[in-house]
Amino acid sequence: MKYLIRDYIYGWRWENFKEIYRNGKLAGMMFLYAFVINVTATGNITMLGYYVPVAIVYLSIFIHPVSLRKMYYVCPLTPDEREKLVRDSYIFRIVLHMLILTMGNVFIMTITRFSVPVFIYVTINALITSTMMPYGNKDGLSAYVIVLLVICVVTNSWQFDILQRASYDPVIEQRLLYAIMVIVEFTICIGYARQVRRKIKSAAVYEEVVL
Repeated sequence: MKYLIRDYIYGWRWENFKEIYRNGKLAGMMFLYAFVINVTATGNITMLGYYVPVAIVYLSIFIHPVSLRKMYYVCPLTPDEREKLVRDSYIFRIVLHMLILTMGNVFIMTITRFSVPVFIYVTINALITSTMMPYGNKDGLSAYVIVLLVICVVTNSWQFDILQRASYDPVIEQRLLYAIMVIVEFTICIGYARQVRRKIKSAAVYEEVVL
């Protein structure tokens, strides 16, 4: 556990921020900024309780590549042992990201109202968001990550808007949102899961990481 925490903290280096800036991945933050500007302009400051944690998680995803620090590749480890290290690190980040996103979700429900359907929905979306990996130019992840991030942010924002309508019980809207989740999100997640497994396996091989 100590090496997982140490490596995670090590990832928050200025060099990693410069790297994702050079690769244009910080441009995706503009999508979140548009929502922040919108909710601020309309006086809906409550939604910052959602967008700020999402922004933190988004940054965390892209400054922590799915690979090991160089010293792990020169250590006498087998590919299976390296793959386990990569997988453990990935799972650790998922749990941490889930915690951050759930805190934001609970915050909004504390100051608005609690709804079981909304809580289940945003928790599933938090899990999907937490599993996202930083994508490269040729690894096949980019389309999955971008589409899932956009869908999760838009549908969660819709759910939180429902929460703020105190006397309104939107059965039709909830059914539509759950239909989007089952038909669209889950379908995309099937393909994304295949890419994640392939990415974790390739991250255990140094030549695959540097190419």
